[in-house]
Amino acid sequence: MLMFCPTCGNLLLVEEGTDALRFSCNTCPYICKIRQRISSRIYPKLKEVDHVMGGAAAWENVDSTDAVCPSCSNNRAYFMQMQTRSADEPMTTFYKCCNQTERIGSVMNVMNRKYDLRTTVVRTSNLLNTAKDKPLIRPISVRSKRAIKIAVNKLKNGDVIAIPTDTVYGLACSAMNATAVHQMYEIKGRNELKPVAICVAEIDDLRRWGETAHLSDNLLNELLPGAVTIVVKRSPTLANPMLNPEVANIGIRITKHPFIQEVCRQFGLPIALTSANKSASRSTLQVHEFEDLWPQLGAVFDGGHLGLSEKQRAASTVIDLSTPEYYKIIRYGVSVETIIKTVEKYNIRLAPQSDF
Repeated sequence: MLMFCPTCGNLLLVEEGTDALRFSCNTCPYICKIRQRISSRIYPKLKEVDHVMGGAAAWENVDSTDAVCPSCSNNRAYFMQMQTRSADEPMTTFYKCCNQTERIGSVMNVMNRKYDLRTTVVRTSNLLNTAKDKPLIRPISVRSKRAIKIAVNKLKNGDVIAIPTDTVYGLACSAMNATAVHQMYEIKGRNELKPVAICVAEIDDLRRWGETAHLSDNLLNELLPGAVTIVVKRSPTLANPMLNPEVANIGIRITKHPFIQEVCRQFGLPIALTSANKSASRSTLQVHEFEDLWPQLGAVFDGGHLGLSEKQRAASTVIDLSTPEYYKIIRYGVSVETIIKTVEKYNIRLAPQSDF
């Protein structure tokens, strides 16, 4: 605290007096004894700081374009341009995800392809063409609080996504969307005459989309959820002509993986599911193993390394239970011995070859 001389206006100094501290002036004889605590507090008025980009109002009437948000994988973004450097330098383009629920972030380094944020800042270049030609995908951890919501929205929008299961990584889309199913076949390079399975959340869903009256609840509860695909006759409610055309049966999965289970539950419709790899290539246990497919996907959900050994690549066991009292193993996969013991415990026998 500063005190000034009331006589000459100079700064007062504090010095020791005979019986107390005192203020004294070096210019004139003024002296003032300090007999009590002296304090004074003044709060300066802070200058109001303007938002460097003009605040929320600056984004109200801007245009949008095709650009993939690295955090929520939304396909549209608002953009604006500002001169942030000298006049002989190009303008800076700012991008903000069109998903208004997303929190604003900061800078995206386009040159190094590091994408972490919701609002991005990039130098004016060919980014718009890049976004259209090759969408920029960054895997989303299944532990993210928004991962399930993002996955469900992607399925509703007709996108194909990559998702972990209890065996291998899979490509998934809405089984009721003909365009999405066709796109999934194209991404995988799979012959469309080869059927794919569907994935559901509950046994009640399995009974809705497949004819399972001859299969007891006890049997299904022992098999599911688990690393098994149950083939039954297709229900008329599964009315998508692009899904396994001219095939009377349908393979149905209920996986143990909690992420895909909850996605199926919230989506409410069957999900077409096939392994996340090019046709005839080995199945994948980590997301980087199918990185070549990322640009064609709506989102990639990372569940880490699946399984403890390479045996996991065998994927689910496919068992045909479409004929009452008989079974046939279509694909020998994970836990096939346990699955056979379970069905035989319920007096279901291996079918003669002629029955299938």
